[in-house]
Amino acid sequence: MTSPHRRTARTFAAWISAGATLLLALTAPAAAGDSTSSVVLSLPTQAMEGSLKLAPGALLRAGYSFTMPGAHASATLSMANAAVTFAAECATGSGGGTITVPLAAGPYTDPAGAKAWFPSGDQKNTASYQGALTLPDLCQGGLMSLAKGGTFTAVLQSSNGTDPVNIRWHYSGAGSKGGWSGTYSVRTAAPQPPSPPAPSQIVVKVDIGNGYTINELLARFPIQVDSGGLASRGIYLVSPTAADDQDDPAKLAKLAGAIKAATGVIYAQLNSPIQLADTHFYGWSDGSPTPIGDLPDAYTTQAAATTLQLATAQSRTQGAGVVVAVLDTGADPTVPALTGRTEPGWNYVNDSADTSDLPITGTDNTAVGHGTFVSGLVALVAPQTRILPEKVLDSDGFGTIYGAAEGVLDAVQAGAKVINLSFGTPIQPTWNLLQDAIQQAHNAGAVVLAAAGNDATSTKHYPAAQAPTLSVAALDTSGAALTSFSDYGGWVALAAPGQDVVGPLPGGGYATWEGTSMAVPFVSGQAALLESAVPGIQPDQVRDAIQQSAQKLSRSSNQIHFGAIDIPGSLDRAHAP
Repeated sequence: MTSPHRRTARTFAAWISAGATLLLALTAPAAAGDSTSSVVLSLPTQAMEGSLKLAPGALLRAGYSFTMPGAHASATLSMANAAVTFAAECATGSGGGTITVPLAAGPYTDPAGAKAWFPSGDQKNTASYQGALTLPDLCQGGLMSLAKGGTFTAVLQSSNGTDPVNIRWHYSGAGSKGGWSGTYSVRTAAPQPPSPPAPSQIVVKVDIGNGYTINELLARFPIQVDSGGLASRGIYLVSPTAADDQDDPAKLAKLAGAIKAATGVIYAQLNSPIQLADTHFYGWSDGSPTPIGDLPDAYTTQAAATTLQLATAQSRTQGAGVVVAVLDTGADPTVPALTGRTEPGWNYVNDSADTSDLPITGTDNTAVGHGTFVSGLVALVAPQTRILPEKVLDSDGFGTIYGAAEGVLDAVQAGAKVINLSFGTPIQPTWNLLQDAIQQAHNAGAVVLAAAGNDATSTKHYPAAQAPTLSVAALDTSGAALTSFSDYGGWVALAAPGQDVVGPLPGGGYATWEGTSMAVPFVSGQAALLESAVPGIQPDQVRDAIQQSAQKLSRSSNQIHFGAIDIPGSLDRAHAP
């Protein structure tokens, strides 16, 4: 994608994933004076290799192994209350039940910097099995199938809560190989959400239409213009030349106020931070996204796909010819859901063409994967759309007003008809560069959608609360009510699935995640279907078709203005201009 509007946006968000590897934050802090920290684990049920069938009386073995990847301090780890619970089915087709194998806790020592799996990475090594059970007779003497696998539960205790621990479990019986589970990465001490970076620049819009220039402000104020891509629109990013103004946020704000009062200035505002809409990411009882393994069916046939009647809608249109811009943490274009379907975007975090969704050394990396996941949900709804990843958030989930505005304007210039925003702020600026950009995008023919926020309040969240943006809340798994965390109120237009949503991870694999960020791409995909089905349809007509076809929610679910989206209904309602 080419554009004259390229500018560094400063800041980013992250998390790691290789296959089904995932960084969880299901944590309980250590007690005062305790040198260890712990986390309760309940890893998702996972099927194993082959069809393991065993007779009653056979010995079923189960175990776990772990490693601490990369450079790390020495740690003593144990698995209290560890067990694997299997779902046993009878070969005859009737009967069965659950079988639980208790596992020894350890402890084990992982030396500093060690890369090996402990107690053993070899499934044939008996040291890698911490428990065994003689199978009961659940099938009247017949064979029992454990092909569905089982669920691993434990309380991981570690003397090193800072570094992640990779965990996997397995089983075997009567000489049959059961296989390893996926690998899950866990921390026993919750990473604290990083603080937003303090503004260090001022966004100034000059009335160039009436002949005013930035040079008049440079002569009057102690500022310098940072190189940027919006000068053609009279919008400049400036920074103070005086050291006191650079280091003191209050003085920077005072300088912005003085510039705003100058003749020929339309507005002057701090280049304030924006952040991922999932502000309660760290507080969820589920922690970070939960891995479910490389199971494409779990993605394509998930509950949200049924709730939204995607098969019915896609029998009419699949979004061909439409570009959807996803302004987020970037995207991994190699995952199956996005392979061959992305457009070249831009990275407003470090001013480059690299929009990859990867961890960054030296940061908390608590939001990596978010953009890939969101893009994958757009693709789930509208599988023939093109995805334009615009990286406006860093690996900690932060960006700037200026970078986001650039992303919106560049997305329109690149031909995007739908723009997905999963970020925002509860603070409404007096003058809003981002709001101006959104209005320009709407005027140019794009539909802009944004997450309502996850604070479980009716407090407005921006830019979601500002027209012409369509704001989206999150429905629970029933599809009939809002989640407990979703923001709500008359200012919120729509609701879409946002709990236990399945999407792709960077590097491959799929996971479940929740948040209003996950609800927005379902509506963005809906808008793409409408754009494709009705050539020439205008943004207001897309909005009307989505809003007027929405199904009202019950009064008990904290009500939003229009209701839960109805994709087939919106296609019925849409019409050409």
